[in-house]
Amino acid sequence: MTRPLWLDVDCSRTRLREFFKSHGLRPSVVLICVISGAMLWAGLVAELNFEREYIIESERQDNDNLARVFEEHVARTVRAAEITLREIASEYRRDGGKFDLVHYAKDGGIYLDPYNILGISDENGNAVMASVPVFKPANYRDNDNNQYHARHDTRELFIGTPRIGTNTGKWTVYLSVRINKADGSFGGIAILGMDPAYFSKIYAELDLGKDATVTLIGRDGVTRARSSGAGVTAGDNMAGTPLFTRYLPAADHGNFIDAGSADKIKRISSYRALKDYPLVVLVGTSMAVALADYDKRRSTLLQAASGLTVVILCLGLFALFQIARSERESGQRRRGERLFRALADGSPVGIFRADAAGKSVYVNARWCEIAGTRPEAALGDGWASALHPDDRERVFGEWTAAANNRQPFLSEHRIRRPDGSITWVVAQARAETDPQGKVLGYVGTATDITERKRTEQALMEGERRYRELFEINPHPMYVHDLETLRFLAVNEAAVAQYGYSHQEFFGMTVKDIWPPEDVAVSMERLKSLPAGLVSGRFRRHRKKDGTFIEVEITSNTLEFMGHHTRIVLAIDVTERRRAEAARDQLATIVENANDAIFSRALDGIITSWNAGAERMFGYSAAEAIGRPAAFNLAPGRQSNLAQNTEIILRGEAIAPLESQRLTKDGRVIDVLTTLSPIRDSAGNVVAGSAILHDITALKEAEAELKRRTEIAQLLESLARTANEATNAETAMRDCLARICEYGGWVIGRLGIYGEQSDETVFPERSFWYSVDTSRYDEFMRASLDSRFYHPSGRFISRLLREKRPVWFSPVDGLTSTGRMAVAARQGLHCAFAFPVVLRDKVVAVLEFFAEEERPADTLLMENITNVSSQLARLVERGRAEETTARLAAIVENVNDAIVSCALDGTVLSWNPGAERMLGYTAAEMVGHNLSVVASKEELERHTARLLRGDVLPPFEVVRSTKNGRQIHLQISLSPIRGTAGNITAIASILSDTTERKRAEELQRASEVRVRELLRRLVEAQEGERRRFAADLHDVVGQNLSALEIELQRLRGAPPSGNGRNAGATLDNMARIVQDTTNSVRETIADLRPALLDDYGVFVAIEGYASRIERLTGLHISVQGNAPESRLPPRMELALFRMVQEALMNAVKHAAASRVTVELSRVGDVLRLCVEDDGKGIACSTPGLQRAGGWGIEFMSERAEALGGTLRVESPGVGTRVMVEIPLGNSNHPG
Repeated sequence: MTRPLWLDVDCSRTRLREFFKSHGLRPSVVLICVISGAMLWAGLVAELNFEREYIIESERQDNDNLARVFEEHVARTVRAAEITLREIASEYRRDGGKFDLVHYAKDGGIYLDPYNILGISDENGNAVMASVPVFKPANYRDNDNNQYHARHDTRELFIGTPRIGTNTGKWTVYLSVRINKADGSFGGIAILGMDPAYFSKIYAELDLGKDATVTLIGRDGVTRARSSGAGVTAGDNMAGTPLFTRYLPAADHGNFIDAGSADKIKRISSYRALKDYPLVVLVGTSMAVALADYDKRRSTLLQAASGLTVVILCLGLFALFQIARSERESGQRRRGERLFRALADGSPVGIFRADAAGKSVYVNARWCEIAGTRPEAALGDGWASALHPDDRERVFGEWTAAANNRQPFLSEHRIRRPDGSITWVVAQARAETDPQGKVLGYVGTATDITERKRTEQALMEGERRYRELFEINPHPMYVHDLETLRFLAVNEAAVAQYGYSHQEFFGMTVKDIWPPEDVAVSMERLKSLPAGLVSGRFRRHRKKDGTFIEVEITSNTLEFMGHHTRIVLAIDVTERRRAEAARDQLATIVENANDAIFSRALDGIITSWNAGAERMFGYSAAEAIGRPAAFNLAPGRQSNLAQNTEIILRGEAIAPLESQRLTKDGRVIDVLTTLSPIRDSAGNVVAGSAILHDITALKEAEAELKRRTEIAQLLESLARTANEATNAETAMRDCLARICEYGGWVIGRLGIYGEQSDETVFPERSFWYSVDTSRYDEFMRASLDSRFYHPSGRFISRLLREKRPVWFSPVDGLTSTGRMAVAARQGLHCAFAFPVVLRDKVVAVLEFFAEEERPADTLLMENITNVSSQLARLVERGRAEETTARLAAIVENVNDAIVSCALDGTVLSWNPGAERMLGYTAAEMVGHNLSVVASKEELERHTARLLRGDVLPPFEVVRSTKNGRQIHLQISLSPIRGTAGNITAIASILSDTTERKRAEELQRASEVRVRELLRRLVEAQEGERRRFAADLHDVVGQNLSALEIELQRLRGAPPSGNGRNAGATLDNMARIVQDTTNSVRETIADLRPALLDDYGVFVAIEGYASRIERLTGLHISVQGNAPESRLPPRMELALFRMVQEALMNAVKHAAASRVTVELSRVGDVLRLCVEDDGKGIACSTPGLQRAGGWGIEFMSERAEALGGTLRVESPGVGTRVMVEIPLGNSNHPG
């Protein structure tokens, strides 16, 4: 039978009441705790749900905005690509195969950044052209772009699926438009490849968070571009995703939450379909990333709520148990009193009780034992007598303070026992109160801490000794925190060793004294150190000055100042380690040494013989072992053998001593012998060892060192001589003498080469040094004779080629005819020379000769180059001084004015050119302000620009000379810098440009004149054309009109008319034609006379003069002779035009009756003179010029064009026009 539910509930309630009652709990307290916990959790859940929904909604809105921006970006990108494709298709339809797509892409303005390739394929899918220069022919008939356009005759853009480009080799999205032929049929496509990454390029710098994606999808479900943390991909099929199956069919834009089909990551996604193109943009951000901060906050809040719940439960339980406790205490107090005395009597510590006034009412046996008194003696105030007199006042004060403040009493003090001994105790007491808080009394304990005090005293003493040991320890010690690695303590030795002060150490960590490259390894080592003492570790440390030392580390863990630390002893063993390394190396060297090392028994018999001994003495081990140790001592050395043996037997080492030994082949060699005892494990001397070092080479080295010292002294003397010399020549002559004296050279020579001596080995000048020059007179004469020098020689010629010291000994074989052959005949068998080289050119040679043969002194040859360099610097200094002198001479003699002035404008120097140009002497200007050249304001402005570092271009000014004459000046300003590089003065170069200015003005006037002449020439040409037109109209035109009338009359006459009238008409017509012909001939003659081309200028002038004479009645006389050879055509034409112009002026303006024209040659000058007896020319000629069509001006220009001159003279009656042209002038035409 089933038990009723109400019965179970009732039983549960009964059991709960029994539980509360048995534990003294109160149901109301439990109910309050449960309600508080429930309210806490309900509010937390509601807050978390609201916050989660708010975050998701915000992420949706952000993604919607990003999708809208991405949609606009894609639309603009595709639209730009479509425009480009339509332009390419249009160009191709217009130009066909002539269309250069590569040139169009590069120079036609197409922005190719987003495009991988541009191309065109024909109707068969064959690639026709592409924008890349290297083009792989291919057929695209089967790709989706070509198939789409072949099937659909539409203008719309087609966006293909991504694929790897044939030409580019990269993922590419192909966009294309159809190209129709002229008849409308399919003619191919214009195609454009785009990098998929470009579509999502604008999000490259945006941090959308981990696992975020930006995707461009076609309406066919295939991705054109997908950008994510893994990079940019394309070609994935998303047709089966919820976007295409659920959301896109419902709306063109929206958002949703779904897991990705590829990576299964749940994302908050927003999508938008493009209006004009079959594309969809999708922006998705990881839901986990979006809620990451929320999840952290949720976890924190849940933990906090859990903690609060536990706190509420704990508070409830605490309250319940406190209530239960208060009820139990009344019963337990009585039992406790009984237990107190039982426990107190058996307690190991002293226990006492006192009333509210502090008077003792009870002490246990242990307290009496500690104080050395009886219980009754301690009651009342008796306990106070046990206190040590020195502590009594303090203890009373502490007791009173604790009682007044209702605080527990705690005190460490001494008790003096009746026998005088001292016991240290720690006394504690607490007040006993009733439920109302009234103090009923005190109960306390007294614990004997005498042993602890002794231990503490010992510890304090130990700590004091430790601190003293730490501070005064001669070895560096420091304490560092194991967590932060900061220094907590350092001793003076550490400060001295590392170079940091205490304050600097306390701001550092131990990583600061580790080498940077060892930090990572040192951290791992530190972490792996065991607790406790660790020693024998060697590390590298860095000092403040950056140097590194090797230290031996001994460390131990230590609790210091509340920190878990490690105390470190860091002994600098750099030198010791070097010594150990050296010792180890020495042991290896000794093991394999070339020195002779052998051992001998106490009786002096050799027991071992190393390879070094075999090599040194020539005796094998078999030959030496068993023989006495002194068997190969040199004679006279045996006397010390017995004495040395006695010293070794005493266990003493013998200081190294020098001796001599015989080798097997009888040679005597110098050795340095070291004798030492050999001990067994018990320390007894059982044998002796000897190390013999061959010091024969050392002896020779000592001699070499002595020679090096002498050479160093020589070089020092030579360097001092070079530094103290006033000029290079003196220094080189002194060096020649010193080297001869040092080396014992019997003769030396200094040969000096000039700056232009590149092609010769023969010096310009020579200086000799010898104690007996007469002895080597023949050699000196040969040295001064250029015939004894050969460019291919092996001594001086070689030195000049190689530019380094040479040494020959003997010199006999160098040459049979040259200078060295002469030297050999005179007993000179060793030659040494070194060059003085300046800027890779030998400027001097010092050579030395000795009678004996000598091996090459390489030490001297190596070091003599230093002296050569010093001498070269002296030569360079001398040449610099010469250059400075030459520059000063140039400044003194140059025509330009060169002036220097201080920064305030005070003149410092004033050259003769300035005196000549401006008229002021140097005495008048030096020390005065430069106001003659520039005003104060100009000087300040230019000085400021120079001080700023500006480069001032030359500028032009007008200034007055001392005599008041105005001149044009071009001024160039330059800074003068001191040795420190700062600007100390200003140099000015003034060039007189007055003549140049005048020439420029003349040039400008000439240009104006030319322009005016051109204008006049145009006017003259127009006038000539008008005259020509008038002549044609007045003569030719009238005659032709008359001829036309006669012809009409002749045509209108009856056929049977009078024959006489017809003949008269024809005669009249013939006359008219003849007149017309003559008029045309005259006009042609005026324009270009045929006589000029056929017979020359003189005949043309005669013909023209005859014609003018015939027309005007003016008497014209042409005199002179025709030139022997024809003149250049342009000159003949110019002369004819000038005569023509002069005669026309005489006819029109002069009212003359006679004109003389004379053409003659006087030397190399052709002279033309036209003279009339007319009324002459008035003072003002413009009227004449205009009347003659600017005739005289044109005549002058024609003469100047031929390099000649025109002169017009009118003494009052008559006019003479004179033209002179130099026939040899290069300016004349032809």
